[in-house]
Amino acid sequence: MTSCRPIIIVLLISILFQTILAGRNFYEILGVDKKADEKTIKKSYRKLSMKYHPDTNGGSKEAEAKFQDVSRAYEVLSSPEKRRIYDQQGEEGLDKHQQQQNHDANGGAGDPFDIFSHFFNGGRRPQHREAQRGPDVRITLPVTLEDIYLGANFEIDVQQQVLCSHCRGTGADGDEHFHTCTQCRGQGIVTQVHSLGPGFVQQVQTQCPLCSGKGKIIKKQCHVCAGKKRENGHRVLDVYIDQGVVDGKLIEFQHAGDEQPEINQGHVIFQIQQLPHPFYTRENNDLKCSIIINLKESLTGFERWVTHLDGHKIHIKRSSITKPNSVIKLKEEGMVNENGDKGFLHVKIAVQFPHTLTSEQTTKLQSIL
Repeated sequence: MTSCRPIIIVLLISILFQTILAGRNFYEILGVDKKADEKTIKKSYRKLSMKYHPDTNGGSKEAEAKFQDVSRAYEVLSSPEKRRIYDQQGEEGLDKHQQQQNHDANGGAGDPFDIFSHFFNGGRRPQHREAQRGPDVRITLPVTLEDIYLGANFEIDVQQQVLCSHCRGTGADGDEHFHTCTQCRGQGIVTQVHSLGPGFVQQVQTQCPLCSGKGKIIKKQCHVCAGKKRENGHRVLDVYIDQGVVDGKLIEFQHAGDEQPEINQGHVIFQIQQLPHPFYTRENNDLKCSIIINLKESLTGFERWVTHLDGHKIHIKRSSITKPNSVIKLKEEGMVNENGDKGFLHVKIAVQFPHTLTSEQTTKLQSIL
């Protein structure tokens, strides 16, 4: 029995060593399945980050540690590329990859409080140097003048290419079908030696012809994407329209474009297109409209109620003579600007003259005038 102890100890050390290498289980930390979609991961992060945030736990060290784990798990699983590497190589492989790609210059693993602020406040984390990324997607977003006056929020369903839900962009049907290349031993390059003459040789490194520089060979292609690594998918983006937003403004969602292996996602960029309004026109922060009165009202006065873009009624009244094309300027009835101030509403008065007058009407007018 005594002779078995060293073997047991070695096994325990081996298991512990493998556990350390494997790193944390980010799926367990967030409480989601390995095939969880982006929406599920976001929902879990929102709930757990609020639960363990130090500000709501009296500065508890245990809560802060859990908060950091949750933030790190979300950072990895919310990124298609990082998630793909993590699924294949674990946290250690992910760390090595980030070091090789000099990701430390872009913030490394990231500040958990910065991730929290980015998620809840819509801020952008600083990026000093950006890796290669895919093409941007530009989408025209038509909005009404009412949307611009009030501010609006749109849920836009964007159709796009996403990493295969089964293989996560490896192209292999399972981990067991994804092998290290025997020719380059996973390096992706091979060294060839050329003789230049007696005593002289030249070593040239070239891309491995067997694995095409990938370092891995797929023995069986993914049955879902047939080895293409991607499939058709979609994501819902919340586009918030600020009050008074200018026509043509660009609203950018960083790294929300098509997913593809080993390349950062491009951006999704919405461009505001202000739709024409049947009654109001806009000029900077001012609004303009026109009303029609008849000849009698232009001479004796008139009263009108105009419905504004948010539904409130504007009372317009004149008791004196109103000349054709006169403009009534109303303060703080225009568009809201970036400082929260409102412009003017310009109401242009058009006078509709009668096409003809009877002899009796002509006589009365002559006697009056």
